[in-house]
Amino acid sequence: MPADLSGKVIVLTGGADGIGRECALAYAREGASVAILDRDLVRAVQTASEAGGDNIALPTDIGDGDAVRMAIRAVLKRLGASTPCIITRDCQPFEAAPRNDRAGVGRPAAH
Repeated sequence: MPADLSGKVIVLTGGADGIGRECALAYAREGASVAILDRDLVRAVQTASEAGGDNIALPTDIGDGDAVRMAIRAVLKRLGASTPCIITRDCQPFEAAPRNDRAGVGRPAAH
């Protein structure tokens, strides 16, 4: 069933191709602003452009905690979300991580 995601910000890792790309396009079709974090900036930009709207692509290696923190700050600044929903490449939502988390960014949300 379609959902109205108008006004929501989705931060999607690995959204340049494959399942992540399809997730990005689907979220955008439902009205969300999508920030694609991926090492392949060229393909990420193509996906963001194809999705239309105010979607963005940021070059990010999610194995680098500092790079992820910088990307999230850029998303907050550019898309204005105070609470973005962060989705990993396998479309798993993330929640805030404790300070001692390796990357200091997030962990899979409990189901």
